[in-house]
Amino acid sequence: MAKKGLHAWWHVHPPGRASGSIEEAVVSTPEDVERLVAALAQPDADDAYVTHLARPSVVTPLVSEEEVPDHVVHLAVRDGWGYFTYAGDAAGWPAGFTGHPQGDPRSPGTHGSYGEYSAGSGLSIPVFTRLLTDFLVSAELPTWIHWISEDGPAEP
Repeated sequence: MAKKGLHAWWHVHPPGRASGSIEEAVVSTPEDVERLVAALAQPDADDAYVTHLARPSVVTPLVSEEEVPDHVVHLAVRDGWGYFTYAGDAAGWPAGFTGHPQGDPRSPGTHGSYGEYSAGSGLSIPVFTRLLTDFLVSAELPTWIHWISEDGPAEP
């Protein structure tokens, strides 16, 4: 039986401290997605590094001979906005697609331990939660949202 869910980990930095603990969760239901979004919205939470457990693994010989996920997702929740970036293989996209959803132009840019999130790439929390839930269910990038590649607008 294939593994199901998202493996997520993120740093928690208590107020006034540069370092903290690492939180980790396997997210396998829509309710788990809501809990993850709520955890990332806490003021002491950093962004999250996420992989989908049902996606394939690959070997990248220049890095290691061990299998690694064929993708990585970085998530952040800041000031009422959700940020989602994707890098890796995705059905219908060029190999090595890296990008993010076209977000609300009012959303500010932000950063975290795992990445930078461009101004205008943030989503409202309900849209962000739906995007993450759909990714959980399908293990593919949802097609109902417009994606922006690092090189500009992209079409699958």
